[in-house]
Amino acid sequence: MQEKTFTYGQCYEVLDVDAKTFRRWLEKATFDVTGQVSKADSRIKYLTESQVKTLADDHGRAWPPRPAAPVDPESTTIKRSEFKLLDDKTREHSAAIVDLDGQAAEHSRMLTDALIRIQSMERAINSLTEQQTAMAIGASKAAGTIKELQEQVADQDDTIGELERQVQIHAETISTLNEQIQRAPAARKVGKVQAHSDGVPDLPADLVHVATFAEDHGIAPTTVMKAIGTARIPAVRGKWHYGRSVIRVALNGEGRAAFWDQYHQANGFKQCSHCPHDLVAKDEQDQAETAQEA
Repeated sequence: MQEKTFTYGQCYEVLDVDAKTFRRWLEKATFDVTGQVSKADSRIKYLTESQVKTLADDHGRAWPPRPAAPVDPESTTIKRSEFKLLDDKTREHSAAIVDLDGQAAEHSRMLTDALIRIQSMERAINSLTEQQTAMAIGASKAAGTIKELQEQVADQDDTIGELERQVQIHAETISTLNEQIQRAPAARKVGKVQAHSDGVPDLPADLVHVATFAEDHGIAPTTVMKAIGTARIPAVRGKWHYGRSVIRVALNGEGRAAFWDQYHQANGFKQCSHCPHDLVAKDEQDQAETAQEA
């Protein structure tokens, strides 16, 4: 005789167990249920009666299962009334849930609107922040431009001051030249200056040619002329014959002394027999030479 079988659903019922616990029992069972499926529907699995009994014995379940107690008609009536009451409450709860769903949907719409407004405000704040940053950058650039202009004005002030100083130096030079022009006739009387057919005299004995003096001391003439232009070395300006040339700038004793102070420590400086070209000593020597010639 073929042994009786129980589907898994029937096993839950006769063993009074839930599906999860039942599967755990099967994993620990000593028998194998592989291939125990319904021929009519492969999705339906089953156990034999002996296998169900084994599970009942292993886990303290009565076997064979006790028959269900007879149903009391009165209790059935009570249960029906209870079911009706539960059903009414369920409908009430369902209506309340529907109402809550509606409220939740409304709240969701309100929240979405609030989020949209917040995002709009954030964009506005970001735009204002960018504008403030741009304004700060513009202000910084403006401040830099103002500072640069102030520096340029200060440089121009310095330049104007330098020009005024040079004008003063030129004015003093012109005054010196005027004095020399006034003294020229007296010099020609003592024979110190020889006049030429063009009216330009020879370079006086107390003056030296700038380029020749610079080259004799190993200094570039252009360097000395720059120093004269910036008034670091005083010079006498006029118009004299020097050899076959006519020169307009020369150095007197003061200029030669300033030349020595300016360049005697420069690389390549050549010492001459008159160095350091002391102004007082040179003037005394010139006076002595003039007295001898007289």
